[in-house]
Amino acid sequence: MRGPITKLLLRRTLLIWLTVQLVGLAIVLTDTPAPWKAFGLGLMFPGAGFLYAGHFIHFAVSFVSFLVVAATVIIGNLLMPLLMWGGYAVWAATHTHHPTWEPALWLVPSAVVLLSITATVAARRSAARTRARAEKRNQHLARVETSYVRSAPAALAPELSQADFGHVRYVLDRALQPIDQFNGFDIIDQFQMAGLRYQLTYSQLALAYYQYSHAPAFRGYLLEGQQNTLKRMQDKRVWSYWRYENLWGNLRYDPDPIGFDNVMYSGYFGTMLGTYATVTGDRSYNDAGSISLRWNDKKSYTYGFRSLAEILYQQHRDSPENFIACEPGWCYPICNSFSMNALLYSDRLNGTDYAERILPLFENALVHEFMTPDGRFLNARHRITGLAFPVPTSIVDDGFCAVSYHPILPELAERSWEIIRDTCLSFAGDGTPSFDVGSIKFDVGNYRFSALCPLVSALMAAKEMGDQEASDALEYIIREQFPPTVKEGELNYPDGSVSTNLMLAMARLMRPGVFHDLARVGMPEGWLEGPVLLEAAFPDVFVARAVADGGALDLVLLPGEGSGNQKLKLGSLMPNKKYRVTGNHAAELAAGADGTAEFVLPISGRTTIRIQPAA
Repeated sequence: MRGPITKLLLRRTLLIWLTVQLVGLAIVLTDTPAPWKAFGLGLMFPGAGFLYAGHFIHFAVSFVSFLVVAATVIIGNLLMPLLMWGGYAVWAATHTHHPTWEPALWLVPSAVVLLSITATVAARRSAARTRARAEKRNQHLARVETSYVRSAPAALAPELSQADFGHVRYVLDRALQPIDQFNGFDIIDQFQMAGLRYQLTYSQLALAYYQYSHAPAFRGYLLEGQQNTLKRMQDKRVWSYWRYENLWGNLRYDPDPIGFDNVMYSGYFGTMLGTYATVTGDRSYNDAGSISLRWNDKKSYTYGFRSLAEILYQQHRDSPENFIACEPGWCYPICNSFSMNALLYSDRLNGTDYAERILPLFENALVHEFMTPDGRFLNARHRITGLAFPVPTSIVDDGFCAVSYHPILPELAERSWEIIRDTCLSFAGDGTPSFDVGSIKFDVGNYRFSALCPLVSALMAAKEMGDQEASDALEYIIREQFPPTVKEGELNYPDGSVSTNLMLAMARLMRPGVFHDLARVGMPEGWLEGPVLLEAAFPDVFVARAVADGGALDLVLLPGEGSGNQKLKLGSLMPNKKYRVTGNHAAELAAGADGTAEFVLPISGRTTIRIQPAA
C-alpha cells in the first residue's frame, strides 16, 4: 500500500502520537493533583482538560478554535496547531479551581480509544476496497488494447472556427490588459489553487497551444499575450504569499519564492518559460537577470530560465523523496509534474540532462509514495508526518496529471487516462454519453461545488491522448449540462471559475499529444523559419491558421469585431524582395530592408491567402 519512505514517516508519527497518549493516560491514572490530570487529558485530546476542570464552554471554544487552526495545516502551518494543542492542555491545568468533573477521567480516554478503533477499521476497509479495485483495474488494463497518441506528426490541428474564438477572446481579454491589472481574474487567496499563478499558467499554456497547434507563424497579439503572462508572474502580488508560508511552515523569513522549495510557483513558472521559448523561439528569458522579482526598493530576486531549471534540479536531487514541497511540508504530484516538465524543457533548449538524471528515482517515488494501489494520483503527502492530504483523490487531479505526466512518464499517464475512461465514461443504448465524476464535484479555482471542473480536466486528458470518442462525448456533456454565455465576444461558462474557463480554452486549442510534444519534441523544423504574421489587430482579426513552409506563408483569417479592410504586418521576409499574395485576395508587396512589409487585406468572411516570393 505504501512505499518505504511513507511507511517510515507514518510509523514515526504513530509512535509520537502513542507516546503522547500514553504519557497523558499515565498522568490521568496515577495519583496526581487535579491540575496535572487536566493537563494529561489535554494531551490526549485537544481541549479535553477543560472538561475535567468543569469548564464545558471553554472546551467547546478551544476544540472548535483548534479545528479552525488545524485547517491551516493544508498551507504548511503544522507548528501552530501543535502549539495550540499543548497550550490548551497547560491552560486547562490552571483552571481546576472549581469542583472537577470526574467522569472526564474515563470518558476522554474511552473516546480516544473508540475513535482510534473506528479510524483503524475504516482505514482497513478502505484499503481492502482499494486492493479490490486495483485487481479489477489491472485485469482490465491487461486485456484492453489502446491506441492513444503519444507524439503527433508535425502537422497542425484542424483549423479554428469562428466559435472557437470565444475561448480565445476569454484568454486574450485577460492577457492583453495592462500588465499591472488583473481584471477578470478570480482573486480569492494566493495560498491554494485559486492563486493567480495558476490562472496565469493556464492563460499562457492556452496561448502556447494556440500557437503550436494552429498558428506557429503568428506573433502579434498571441506573442504579446504570452509575454504579458510572464511579466505578471513576476508581479509581487502573485508571489508575495511565500513570505508568510515560508515563515510559518519553514521558520524562514525569506520572501524569495524560488530559492527554497515552493514548486507551486517555481515549477509552474519554469514550464511557462519553457513553452514560451519553444513556441516563439524567443530566448530572452534564458539568461540570468531576465527575471526580476522585486520585493521593495532595496531588494529583488533575479533569475533566468537556465538558473531556475538548475535550482529545480538541485531541489529534486536533494529531496529525500525526490519531490519538491509546495506548501511547506506538502508534496503534490501535480505540481511536481510541472517542475519535471521545466527540466525537460531545459534539457532540450539548453542541452542539460537534469530530467534524465533524476527521472528513475522520481518515478519510483511517484509510484510508491504518491499514488494509490488502484492507480490514482494522491492529492498530496506530508513529508514530515507521512499523512496524505485529507481530501480524497479526484478526477481533477487524475485528469490533469494524465496530461502533465505525458511527457515525463507517458505509459503511466496513458494508464491513468484509461482508468478514468473505463471507470467514468459510459454510453446509453442510443449512444448518449454520461460521465461519473465521483463524489468530489469541486472547482479548484473558486472552491465551489460544481461538476464542470472535473469534466474539463477529463476533457483535457482525452484531448491529449487523442481519444476522439471520449473528447466528443465530454464536449457534448459539458454543452448539455453547463450551457455557456457569450458576452462581448467571450465564451464564458458561468458555472466555472476563471481557472476552469481557461482550462476549457486549453482543451479546445489542444491537438493530440500537444503537452508531450511541446516538452519532448519542440517546434517541427521549418515552423520557426520563413515569413511570419507580425501584427494583426485584436479583436478585429482572428487568425485561424498561420504556418510557414520555409519560403511561403499560409494564412486563414476570420473577421472579429471588425470587418472590411484590415492592416497586416509581415516579418522575416527576405530584405528588399518582392512577394506575391494569392488566394481570396491578390496583390504584390515589397519587403523593406528590415524584412518587414505592411498591406491592407479585405476580410468579410473566411479569408485564405498565401504569401510567397515573386518569381
